Formats: sequence, C-alpha cells, structure tokens
Amino acid sequence: MRLPCPDLSDIFKVTDIPVLQSWLLKLFKFQEFILLDEIGKKMYSCALKKYIQFVEFLSSKETYLVAEPQTQYILSKPSEFPENEKRKEFILKVTYPDGRIVAERVVYKTLIDVIKFAGAYNVQSLGIFVNKINLVSETVLPRYEISQKHIGNGLYVMTNCDTETKQRIIEQISEAFNMGLKVEKVSII
Repeated sequence: MRLPCPDLSDIFKVTDIPVLQSWLLKLFKFQEFILLDEIGKKMYSCALKKYIQFVEFLSSKETYLVAEPQTQYILSKPSEFPENEKRKEFILKVTYPDGRIVAERVVYKTLIDVIKFAGAYNVQSLGIFVNKINLVSETVLPRYEISQKHIGNGLYVMTNCDTETKQRIIEQISEAFNMGLKVEKVSII
C-alpha cells in the first residue's frame, strides 16, 4: 500500500496532533486502507485514533519525557486487554429437529450450514438483505468480496454482520420454512 505521506517513516516520532489527524483523514481516502481496516475489524484506524488520544493526553501535561521503546510487552491474560477492545465472546449453536448440532467456531459457517439445509434458492427468495445486498446472491460486491462466501452454483452468502444478526437470520430462515431449529448463543470464554 502506498502511504499518503511518504515522508512518515515512524509514526511514534510524530507528536503534532494536526499532522496525525490530517494523516488519518488522508488514509481514509485510500480504498486499500479502508479494505484492510475492514478485514482487520478496524484495528488499524482504532490504533491510530488511540495514538492520537495518547498524544493529546501527553500534550495536556506541562512536561513529559519521550523515550524510545525499550521493551515489548505481551498481553497474556484476557483481563489485560483494553476494555473497549471487541473480542468474540459467543458462537451460535444450532440444533436440528433430528438431533444434529452445528456449532462452528467461525459463526458464518453455522449460518451457511443452515442456508444449505434450507436450500440456497429458497433463502434467496426470502429477500433478507445484509449490507444492502441479498443474503444469498449471484452478485459479488467489490467492497465485500472477502465477506461473500461462495456456496456453489454461482451463489454467495453475505457474512459481514455480527453474531446477533446471524442469529436473527437463522431464526428467520427457520421460521419461514418451519424448520424447527433451536438457536442458542454459547459462550466461548
């Protein structure tokens, strides 16, 4: 990726808040950065915003020391993660009437299992929209090409939504086709 500010080699040496904010705005004009940020669940933009907040905090103090990083710290306990950092806490467990249970660690795989069981074309006919596109579609949007999973016959499932939304979709499919699925959120912590 070509950076908008080629002269910026080490962001941690920049303590000028307007320069940092300008750099953040310029990054959001690059489609490649936006895509990488979406894939990384906003970790790049969040990191830069947190660094800007840190610099603002430091500048509010009368004096402070700026030192080169000497040691890397590795967070090992879940309690050491920042409180506002989003972590996956639940997966979905789907129990079919015949007793079969699907509870994939990757939640979209559970959704896809239900869609295949119900029939992809049947689900497509329901007109369930996610990110302004039918849940099951022949169309791949460039913005969501990573999130649209191929399930065969030229059909793709839009998986770019949170676990709660996937649960509601599965429940809607089950109700529409009288499938009798039991859908539960299961803690993975």
